[in-house]
Amino acid sequence: MPELPDVEIYRNYCSENVLKKKVSRTRVMDKKMLQDVGAAKFERTLKKKAFTSAERRGKYLFLQVDDKKQYVLMHFGMTGDVQYRDEPEEHKYDRVLFEFEDGSVFSFRSRRRLGKIGLTDTVENAAEQLELGPDALALTKSQFKGVISNASGMIKSTLMDQSKMAGIGNIYSDEILFRARIHPK
Repeated sequence: MPELPDVEIYRNYCSENVLKKKVSRTRVMDKKMLQDVGAAKFERTLKKKAFTSAERRGKYLFLQVDDKKQYVLMHFGMTGDVQYRDEPEEHKYDRVLFEFEDGSVFSFRSRRRLGKIGLTDTVENAAEQLELGPDALALTKSQFKGVISNASGMIKSTLMDQSKMAGIGNIYSDEILFRARIHPK
């Protein structure tokens, strides 16, 4: 499952490769991947638009559309990722393709179809709707202590609770607790 560091890598990758490129066509190859939007609306919304920024909140990636009224929201599930290529070739696990006017292609992939892609008007509205707490990297030491001290139950579950702090999953919670020499329970 891609966690905060993995999605941050995807954010950097998108920032370097897909910003400012105008979308000539969007193709939804698997409608089940879409979250709260139909394929026709999704494709129409992005036509002749460019991505202007890439943001991350927890395990979610947001690409702002140049009219500033929409973001493409991506959640990668267990096997999702993104890929930019200069050639318009398709890959068997591509679920949504963004074809750019220069002939390059950006794809949202999800081998096991556990990811989601959709539209949202703001990152904050999406975070509220998805019940995401503050990004784990945005917490101050005192805010982190407040999250931990106000929690009941196992520390591992608290670290992984996306409504308390977004971004930490199973792998990183194990690593955090191991390095801190704290038992998960």
